[in-house]
This record gives sequence, C-alpha cells and structure tokens, in this order.
Amino acid sequence: MERCYVSQREYQDTTDGMRSLIHDSISPYFEGYGVQQLDDTGKGGRLGGRLTKNLKNNIKGEVLVLFGGKGAGKSTFIKRLLHHNSPRWLLENARTCIIDLLNVPEDPAVIRDTTWTRLVAALDTEGLLQEARDQLTRHLFNDRFQVAEKQDLAGLSPKSEAYNTKLNALISSWKSDRVYCAERLVAYWKSKGRGAIVVVDNTDQYISKVQDFCFTLAQEIASTLGCVVLISMREERFYDSKIHGVLDAYQNSGFHISSPRPAEVFRKRLDYSVRLLKNENLPAPLLAGFDSKTSGATSKYFSILAREFSNDTSPLNGFLTACAHGDIRLSLDLFRAFLLSGYTNVDEMIENGHWNFQIHQVIKPVMIPDRYFYDESLSRIPNIFQLRTTRLSSHFTALRILRKLSKGLDKGSPSYFDIAELRAYFSETFGMLDDFEKNTDILLKHGFIEANNRLDEYSSSVDSIKITRYGTYMIEELAWNFTYLDLICTDCGIYDEQISNYLTEAAKEEYSLFLRGERVERVKVRLARVEEFIKYLESDESRERELYSLGMPVEEMFTAKIRATFESEKSRVLRSAKRQTLRRGI
Repeated sequence: MERCYVSQREYQDTTDGMRSLIHDSISPYFEGYGVQQLDDTGKGGRLGGRLTKNLKNNIKGEVLVLFGGKGAGKSTFIKRLLHHNSPRWLLENARTCIIDLLNVPEDPAVIRDTTWTRLVAALDTEGLLQEARDQLTRHLFNDRFQVAEKQDLAGLSPKSEAYNTKLNALISSWKSDRVYCAERLVAYWKSKGRGAIVVVDNTDQYISKVQDFCFTLAQEIASTLGCVVLISMREERFYDSKIHGVLDAYQNSGFHISSPRPAEVFRKRLDYSVRLLKNENLPAPLLAGFDSKTSGATSKYFSILAREFSNDTSPLNGFLTACAHGDIRLSLDLFRAFLLSGYTNVDEMIENGHWNFQIHQVIKPVMIPDRYFYDESLSRIPNIFQLRTTRLSSHFTALRILRKLSKGLDKGSPSYFDIAELRAYFSETFGMLDDFEKNTDILLKHGFIEANNRLDEYSSSVDSIKITRYGTYMIEELAWNFTYLDLICTDCGIYDEQISNYLTEAAKEEYSLFLRGERVERVKVRLARVEEFIKYLESDESRERELYSLGMPVEEMFTAKIRATFESEKSRVLRSAKRQTLRRGI
C-alpha cells in the first residue's frame, strides 16, 4: 500500500499537444449541492477529519457519502485511510468495519442479509459470539436475558432440562438476530472506548434503484447502531438519487475524490514489481516457476515500461492516460491487453535494455489485442468516423462536437458548454439532431466528453458538457493517425458502394499476405487502403461544406489535417516495414 498508492489526487498537466490543461476535480454541479472536494493529505483530508470529529463529539447516526468516478480508487482510498494509514486518534479509538458488496448478487434482500451478517463478523473480532453460554448471558446478551428470566424462563429451575432447553433456544434465536447482535457488539466496543465506523463499499456496481436501496440501508445501519456510516457512490449515480429524493437527508456530508495520475500508478506498481523480482529472500510461492533468468528478463522488461511512464512525451504513457479518462481500472485493463496482445517484441526489448515505443506500437495492441480486424462493438476504443444513424448522418459529427468543445482550451481549463446550444447548432445547420444525440451518447460513454452532473449516457437530464483529456487526445492526435485510420476504415459505414467493396477486398488481400508473412507487401496494401479511405472522406467533407454552406477555409477542414498527417507518415511506415523485414531475415 505504501509503495504503490498514489496520494496526489488532484492534478494539472500543462504540456503541449494532447496533454492540454485538464483539471480533474469536482464539477460545479456537485459544488452546488455542497459536495466537498477531497484533497488527500495522507490522512484522509476532510473526510478523515470528519470521521474523527464524529467520534470525538459522539455524533450519532450520520451517513457520509464518498463520490468518485469509475476506477477512481474509492475502495483503495478507504482501505488506506481506515486500515493502512489511519490517523493516530482514529486508529486508537475506532472499530472499523468495511462491508464489501463487490460480489454480492443484485437482490435487495440478499444485500441486506449479507451486509448485516458481514457487519456482525467484522465487529466480533474477539470472538464474543463463540463464548460459553454463561458468558453470553452475563455480558453480551444480558439485557434480553434479564427479561427472559422474568418471562420465558419464569418458574423454571436453572438446573432443570426444560430451563436449559428453553434458554438454548433463546440464545440461538438471539444469535440469529443479526441486527441485535450488531447493536450489542457496538455497545461492547463503546464500553471499551471505541466508536464504530461502518463502510458500505462497492455499491456502484448496481443499477440506480439498487444503489438507492444501499443508501437507505446505510441510513438504517447509522440510525440503528448510532454510528457513522461511509458509503461510496459513483458520480453519475448522484443525479438520479438526488432527483428522486433518496439523498435529500445527507446535508453537506458528501465528499468527492478525483482520480490519481495513471502514469504515477503504473510507474509505482512496475517499480514495486521490479523490487520483488530482484529480492532473493521472497517466499518461494510468490515467484513459483521463476528461475533467475526469467526473473532477470522480466525485471528488465518492467524497468523499460516503468521508464515510459516517467516520460510525459511517451506515446504509451499518453495513450493510456488519455483513454482511461480517470478510470484507473480501465487503464489497467488496457495495459494488460497491450502486454498480452503479442504485438510487442519483448525479446528485442530485453536484448537492447531500452526501448522507445512508437504510437503505432501502442494503438493496435490496445484497440485489437486479440483480433486481427477491428470491430467497434468489441473494442474499448470507438470509431470516431462511424455513421450513427441510417439517414442524415455524417462521418464528422463527433469531431465537430469535440472541436466546438475544445475552443479556448489553449487559454485554460475546458469550460462546460450548454448542450441546448449544441443541439440547436446541429439541428439548424445540418438537420442532424438524431445523429448529434447518438454521437454525444457515444462520446459520454467512452469518456471523450463529460457531463456537468457526470451522467455517462445522453438524456434530457444532461444540461452541459465539456471536453476531457481523452477528447483532446482524439481531436489533436488519434483521429489523424495512420494506424487508427487503418483499423477503423474496415468497420466504418460507407456511402459509396465502390469504396466499400474496395475496402473489403483490400482487407481480404491484407490477411492473405499476413498468412504468407509478406510484411512489406501487406503494408503497401494498408497504405493504399487508407489512401482510398481518405479520398472518400475528403470528397464527403467537401460535399457537406458546399451543401450546408459551412464557409470554412479548406485548410481548416478535418480531412486537410488527415491528409497532411498521412503524407508525413506513409514513407516512415514503409521504411519501418522494410527495416523489420531485414532485421528478421524474411
């Protein structure tokens, strides 16, 4: 935890190009509802202070909400705060129980039963419920036992069989009452000078309705046990819960956590792995099957990758950071796909001891890690040129949205743009309102743009949007890249039947050349295919420019940038293919 955790939560990046100034922080919408930005000071910031204050002042029945996006590290932050690096006073005066609902079925009855069962187990660290019957009746269950002596056990001799049978049945029923057991265990810890902190974690995997139930369950726990309860929720689920009234009672008890820098997360984990591989005193099971040669080679490979994440200009660093859009879980999945794709020449990297990744060596493994041809429905990286509707659709709608939102980005952090104004523009200028809505939905789902209320799909509830780091990466680099165009052109709707047929046949020819191992000829087919695709896009954008009277200079057209980038890349791509062929002796 100490070696791999990234405590810097709020970050700015001001380098040129796609690493434009992006401030990952709380949105104005959340601020308007009193949610506080959480700056991690190493001791939990304001949240750690709030928990400490509640225990010191014996404030009962409060529910705190920790908001954060997908993969922002909410669970890790909670575990670090309450278990690994807890403030000293909190460590000495709190009994912390973390209830993880990650693998619990999406059934309210099951969730409630599981939560109370796990809560009792987390509170009973001293095994009080396993004590002898006399101990239970004298201490933990003494309140109900005193009542039972006056009622259920009245008139029975303590030495009689009837008395013991009856008392055993009562004890069994009391132990089965999880809510009662939790109450008694909290009272026990309070007598020891420790207040209870209950965390209900990983509720954001559920649909909104079930998440609302989890919040009401947290309120039930807080009021029943008289303790403070912390529940984690995704930002995009806040809007529905607030509108439907479930969160009305939370007052100003919301805290927002921003995502750490993905590059720092990767670098720390890789450095930690290298230290493990070089440690000869590790227990045998940890590196089972690793001999010294394998450990050394793996260590060298991880060191090469770690250096890439220390370099702000690295294509690998930039691509994974942009695509993740703060979702560290997604970023790790993309990195795993990159490592296991088989596209990377690991042996050559280890032999050289260093490596500078090129952008084409990153894009393809991430977009199609286990396939030969790109399919948008199976890839984490969408096709920005895809036609989204069967009629009145444009290849450039998504790019036009991103360009509108990126205006003024060079002057500071991107601002939110009124979505009604964007709707009006696409409706009046192009008559493509449906196309605009479908493209906005894709951009939101993949993190190219961000809604003020953090909804992750398009609906009438989305009021304003802004471009994200992923969006700036797409509009400034990825959309014009040869490898990206090469992959998506075979999975793109095409208005021209002749071009569509050509792209299909070219894909077949490329695959047959791949099977025969003819690298240079295959690259020539790919270059010719992208050339035809660019000509098609140029023709279609020129048609739209005239049809919709756009009046923009030719040099500002999307295809002008595509053409310029392709012309500068194609000779390099062909040289690289010839060099690889000579190196491998093919």
